[in-house]
Amino acid sequence: MACVHVLVGQCGNQLGTQFLDNLVAEAYTSDEDDGFAAQVSSLHFRPSPVLRGREFSHGATMPPLPRCVMIDMEPKVIEGILKNTKNGGAYRPHVRQCITRDEGSANNWACGYFQQGSSRKEEILDSLRRESESSGTVGTFHVVHSIAGGTGSGVGCLVAEAIREEFPCALLLHSVVWPFSTGEVVTQWYNCVMAMSALRDTADAVFMAHNDDFGDAAFANKKVLSGVFRGEVSFARINDEISRLLVDMHLPQNIYRVTRRPTTASTATSSMNRNRFMRPQALQEAEEVCSHTSIAGMLRRGRVADLVESVALDPALKFFSGVSLPNDAAIPSRGGGGGENGDGVGVNDNSVSWGSVMRHAARKSAELFPPFAGRCAGGVLQQRPFIWSLRGSAACSEGLTALQEVTSSSSYAGIALLHEKRYRGYAAHVSLFGPTFKIGVRLSKALERTEQLLSVRAFTHHFSRYGVGVDDVRDAVVRLWDTATIYTST
Repeated sequence: MACVHVLVGQCGNQLGTQFLDNLVAEAYTSDEDDGFAAQVSSLHFRPSPVLRGREFSHGATMPPLPRCVMIDMEPKVIEGILKNTKNGGAYRPHVRQCITRDEGSANNWACGYFQQGSSRKEEILDSLRRESESSGTVGTFHVVHSIAGGTGSGVGCLVAEAIREEFPCALLLHSVVWPFSTGEVVTQWYNCVMAMSALRDTADAVFMAHNDDFGDAAFANKKVLSGVFRGEVSFARINDEISRLLVDMHLPQNIYRVTRRPTTASTATSSMNRNRFMRPQALQEAEEVCSHTSIAGMLRRGRVADLVESVALDPALKFFSGVSLPNDAAIPSRGGGGGENGDGVGVNDNSVSWGSVMRHAARKSAELFPPFAGRCAGGVLQQRPFIWSLRGSAACSEGLTALQEVTSSSSYAGIALLHEKRYRGYAAHVSLFGPTFKIGVRLSKALERTEQLLSVRAFTHHFSRYGVGVDDVRDAVVRLWDTATIYTST
């Protein structure tokens, strides 16, 4: 089933178009006869309307339309995207897919939600319906936005409610960009708290991309690749790294069962029958197939809903994050690693082995996904749900073998998403997705900062003029403290 991407605000539209660009790049680098490009196209793009009038010329073909709705209260960014794609590109959004106003949301969640977003709610609903009807069957709505500013946080939450009301059976996945800890706008912590509190109840899952993580990684990579650090890391660079994870989430994939060695058929069967309730459907199906087939065999085709179900099935753990390995700093110069100024785009490296990448990923998984403290099942600490995504040559042979080796000494037993397609030129590429403890740390810091601001009533008048009082913000803080406590329990 198709996926409709809803890009909200300046950050959402810039990150979203980078994500679409990278999707197209992955499809273009595939073989013509393997069907990979066709899968990407059918999920995320649709044919352009028939040309008429002056635009029609004999033999003319139009680039496909992305399955998306673009929303921003200030028109500048969307106008720039339309202009750039009109001058040439692999896809071309239509003006009917775009919704704008002539003024922004004042870096204010309340303004974005109650004023700017509400004034365009009917247009938003019409665009969502139109895109859904044009896409055949829509299985997922993917909303991309930041939560620091007013449009991303406020309008993004209104879009979530509109989708939930209009399409109650569709998967609602949000990808949110968390602001730098040093601060981007003075009201950002209010905006973050109000947005995350609302999305906790509305969305099925929320992928969180923390600017600090990607900014620090880009800083280190640029220094390693160039020898010295010159200037600041651009938002374009950070967007490219975030889109690396988004693309990996949405590309076609196959589901494999990961088991602990040594394993026997009887052990697998008893494991299948134990604690069967509250297990992801994809994992249950994997176990059923594995009881009759080889452990290393492919189970079925996967989609983004399988990933979400595996890491965000628990209503208390809707927020998740991710990391991609290897990072560009790990690619030696002889492999063509990094573009100009150490951008790291267009890597084409064969020197990184599955074993080395998998060992690095295993160390990272132990760091990011420690067991929950105090949550036990059968006397064993409950493991955080996370998932491996492997892409590259021999992912289904060497990659799967390396994965079984690194997980043999751990308690991990679940599914992995594999595809023998080079990702961004890497011969061996691994992404990890799940509810990291860092999410709780970041939420806690945001809540502490919000409570400090509330104690002196700082900037609260910006929200009260739109009907959001101090008590409303405090209620959101209380709800999120419960969530933060679960994530930080290690």
